[in-house]
Amino acid sequence: MQTLKIASLELRLRRMPKKFAVFLAFTFILIIFSTYYVAKNGIGIDEGIYSTNVELPSKAFTTSDNPDLVVSNGRVFIKNNLKSYSAFDEFRRLIRMEYNNWLYERYGDLAFPVLVKVFRVPTKVELKVGTIKSVTPEIPTTPKAQITQTPQATAVTPKSIGEEGRKVKEIVEIEGVKAEKGFVLPENLQPPILLKKFVYTFLIVMPFYFLAQIYSSSLMEDKIKKRFDVLITATSHKAVVFGKLLPYVVISTTLAIVISAFLNKPLIPILLMPVVVFILTVDCFLVFIARSYKELSFLSIVVTIIITAYLFIPSIFTVIPMSRLSPITLLVQHLSDEHVDLNDIFMAVAHLSLMSVVLLYISLNSFEIVYSQRGIVDKLLDVTTRLIDRYYKVFLASLISIPFVLLMEFFTLSLTFAFRNYFILLLLILAIVEEFFKGLFTYSAYKNGLNAYASAFLSALGFLIGEKALLLTFIPVEYARLLIFPLVAHVLATISFVLVIRWGFRSAVGVSALIHTTYNGLVVCLLLR
Repeated sequence: MQTLKIASLELRLRRMPKKFAVFLAFTFILIIFSTYYVAKNGIGIDEGIYSTNVELPSKAFTTSDNPDLVVSNGRVFIKNNLKSYSAFDEFRRLIRMEYNNWLYERYGDLAFPVLVKVFRVPTKVELKVGTIKSVTPEIPTTPKAQITQTPQATAVTPKSIGEEGRKVKEIVEIEGVKAEKGFVLPENLQPPILLKKFVYTFLIVMPFYFLAQIYSSSLMEDKIKKRFDVLITATSHKAVVFGKLLPYVVISTTLAIVISAFLNKPLIPILLMPVVVFILTVDCFLVFIARSYKELSFLSIVVTIIITAYLFIPSIFTVIPMSRLSPITLLVQHLSDEHVDLNDIFMAVAHLSLMSVVLLYISLNSFEIVYSQRGIVDKLLDVTTRLIDRYYKVFLASLISIPFVLLMEFFTLSLTFAFRNYFILLLLILAIVEEFFKGLFTYSAYKNGLNAYASAFLSALGFLIGEKALLLTFIPVEYARLLIFPLVAHVLATISFVLVIRWGFRSAVGVSALIHTTYNGLVVCLLLR
């Protein structure tokens, strides 16, 4: 009952300025219309990017007085720049497509004796000592001649040509089972591009970012105006946190259900709500550790970039097994009418839900530092020191920190496109992330009087088990004799942290990160040999 009272109070107290309310309403309306327009008309990725002096039957070309490509008297003229070269390549593709259309209209199936159909086959990777083996499962195939001679099989080939070249759809019925297979010319064979569905997904998720900003600004207002003190004296910490969070979760759930009904995609709420709850809990935790609106704005921007990179960049590489850790990857597949495996849904939802639970638990224990003016790292040390006062908590905290480490490492790996020639720097950043979390728990146990070396070993062991357990859910590995090497590396790094801990937490993290980077560099060099 107290939680519901706080929730109702949150709805009554939330009075936005008129200008902000108008801006927010305009933004929501713009997003709704943009989503509807994209869903109805599609996305013109290359529409009108080239210009010519004549009209061509392609959306990529438009007419201009200063064209990139000139067609005159049966000749084609281009400028000496990359855009003009690209326009000529698109023009040549258009001519080829028109020529294929003409051939098919005149000669029919005889014009194209070779057609291609692409099948996506999952590859199972097995890592053994000294070897890396890729195993591709066998696919039973039936010769075309056998299909046409089987009494139960019939083949129908409609004579239709798509915009991207000649495409033939063959409807094959074998023993009462129908399967539609699309075939294309070898020259028109392209990998699947999910950019359109990717844009749909981004437009779907965007309103929830605004909702999270409203939630964080409301919490920060309560913090600045000392409302937390009044609420805590009248009720419990749990009622305050969950009561403040409840209205936004209800609004988000309702909005997700409406979007799901509008697009006729039933999995949208299941895949979207863990993302929304995670963003809300992150903002809740940021409010507790931020010292002012200015610092909250900075932290919110940085964390939003990291979360967005973690959620959306893996959805570009859907063929990589680890990309399915992001619910956005599964959402893109769902919007593309692809099959979404139940195990992938469970993994994507479970690890985000785990992070949300951890952030809520930390926030519930952060009321004592809510008005502290210490730095962010110092506040984290204060919170974890109060929580980690037993050996089993060191192991457990290190174990459940893996999703947070993975979040930071995914963002770091996304920087490889810009810093691919500086992989040592990336290895150092990855090592700092891992050693920061391991050292955080070791330092907290040390401050509570626990044995530093035992805590370091438990932290390294918990981190190793969580890291490898998550990896093995996607890549089967025969690891019995391999785990000793990363375990030794983790233990050495944490032991070095303990040896330098007298000079401060930051110095200890730096030394342990250098040792970890050395190990990672040696492994990379051995793999590249």
